Amino acid sequence: MPVSKEALSSAKEMIDALILEKNCGPIMVRVGWHDSGTFDKNVSGAWPSAGGAVGSIRFDPEITHGANAGLINAIKLLEPIKEANPDVSYADIFQMASARSIELAGGPRIDMKYGRIDSNGPENCSKEGNLPDAEPGSNGMY
Repeated sequence: MPVSKEALSSAKEMIDALILEKNCGPIMVRVGWHDSGTFDKNVSGAWPSAGGAVGSIRFDPEITHGANAGLINAIKLLEPIKEANPDVSYADIFQMASARSIELAGGPRIDMKYGRIDSNGPENCSKEGNLPDAEPGSNGMY
C-alpha cells in the first residue's frame, strides 16, 4: 500500500525539526548512504537480497559493521519519528532524513520517490564489507 502524503508530510516536518534542533545533518546523510550503499547488482535472488535502501541497517549484525560505527545514534534519533508515522518505512525515513539534511544545509533539493518496503529482519542484512571503501579501487567495489 502506498504511503500517504499526510504521513510523509508529518515525517518531513518531524525530521526537519530534529535536524535543526540536534544539528545532526551529517549523521543523517551517513545513515541514508550506508543503508542504500550496500546494493550489489551482482547478487541474484528476490528482494531484498541485493541490499540497498531497505532499512536493514537498523538490524544487528548490519548496524555493528565497522563502517557503521556510531550510526545507531542516528537510528535512535529517528525512532520517535517512525513511531509517530508507522506507515512510513524505515527505509523511507532514512532516505528522507539524508535528503532533508542536505537541503537544510544549503544544498540542492533532492527529488525523492517514496514507498520503499522495509527489510523484515536481520536475515536480510548486507554482509560486512559491502560498502565501497573511501579509496578508489581499494576493495574492488568501484
